[in-house]
Amino acid sequence: FKVTGVDLNPGMLEHGRELNPDVEYIEGDMRTFRLDREFDVVTILDGICYMTTEADLRAAFETAYLHLKPGGLFMTYVEDEPDNFVQDATVLKKHSVDDIELTYIMHFFDPDTTDTEYEKTFIYLIRKKGVLDIQTDVHRFGIFPIDTWIRLLEEVGFTVSEKIFTHSEFEPGDDMPLLIGIKK
Repeated sequence: FKVTGVDLNPGMLEHGRELNPDVEYIEGDMRTFRLDREFDVVTILDGICYMTTEADLRAAFETAYLHLKPGGLFMTYVEDEPDNFVQDATVLKKHSVDDIELTYIMHFFDPDTTDTEYEKTFIYLIRKKGVLDIQTDVHRFGIFPIDTWIRLLEEVGFTVSEKIFTHSEFEPGDDMPLLIGIKK
C-alpha cells in the first residue's frame, strides 16, 4: 500500500516518520486540510474522538469524502456513545519492556451530560530501572449517539453500513461500532 498520514501535531508526525519511514506524513487538521488528491481508502481512527461538536465531526467526514475516489471506502469507529458511557469509569493497564514498566490509568468523566463532550484523564506511572516518573494528561473528547454519526455521514454523501470492531487487546465484550462509508 502507498500510505499518506495526516496529523495536526508535529511531534506525532515526527514519531510516525521514525516508525514508518516509507509513509508520507503531512501536517494538517482533519477538518480542513485539502491535498488535491483522491484515495481508494480513507480512515480516521483514534483522532476522530477529538471532534467535540457535530460541526467538527461533519467537517472531518467531508474532508474524508473529498479525498476519496468514486466508490472509495471510508472507515472510522465510535469509541464512546452516550448510551454506553459510564461516569467515573477507570481502566488500568500494565506493560513492561526490559527495565521499563508502564502502568497507565484512564478515567472517564462527563462534567455536563447535556453537551457533546467528556474528559478522559490519563495517569502514567513510568518506572525506568525502578525510578518512578508520574505523568498526567487530560483530553476533551466528543460523545455522540451512533445515529448522529450515521446521519452526518449520510448527509455528506456516504452510503453507510455498520459493523463490529474488535481488537486482540480489547476485553471480552469491549467491541465498538465500525462505520464504513462508500462514496457515491
